[in-house]
Amino acid sequence: ARFIEATLRSVLDQNYPSLELIVMDAGSTDGTREILTRFGPQLSYWESVRDRGQSHGINKGLARMTGDIWCYLNSDDLLCPGSLARVAEVFRDPSVEWVGAVSAIIDDGVTRGTVTPEEPASLKEVITPWSRSVEHVFPCSNVCFMRRSLYEQLGKFDESYHYSMDMEYYTRALFAGHKLTRIPDEIGRA
Repeated sequence: ARFIEATLRSVLDQNYPSLELIVMDAGSTDGTREILTRFGPQLSYWESVRDRGQSHGINKGLARMTGDIWCYLNSDDLLCPGSLARVAEVFRDPSVEWVGAVSAIIDDGVTRGTVTPEEPASLKEVITPWSRSVEHVFPCSNVCFMRRSLYEQLGKFDESYHYSMDMEYYTRALFAGHKLTRIPDEIGRA
């Protein structure tokens, strides 16, 4: 509850046309449900019921999507103003299937650094982080956008992962031959 309203506003205040905002809450008892009820008319769908963990919640949300481009945010992630328009601009190129940008890392409102995804020298570096030529191969999930066709090909997030499920998914995408288009813009805060 402490963060969810700011997260929702960071998306809704972009006034992006045809936005589909789906919220999957795992039955929080901290006031989140009341906030979601208040925002309900602006949401495409929301629920607050127990699930089997974060990956399961993401999968349930993705199963409900109807749009062509998707991204997921955690309850304390933010999108920067204009980020959805910027991402849409990049996706106007039909060959782009996956976009990753820069995210600031925040802690109690203080920026602690950024995650800037860079092209690794080889695919081997993706699975050997101890010997990479770059610091970050993948973007944070809050600034990672994919076409629906990738989800349809790759399938669901692996629910055996409670953390790093995004890294596993992105690795799966790379090894399936999908190209990450990196943009230098800071469009989110995590």
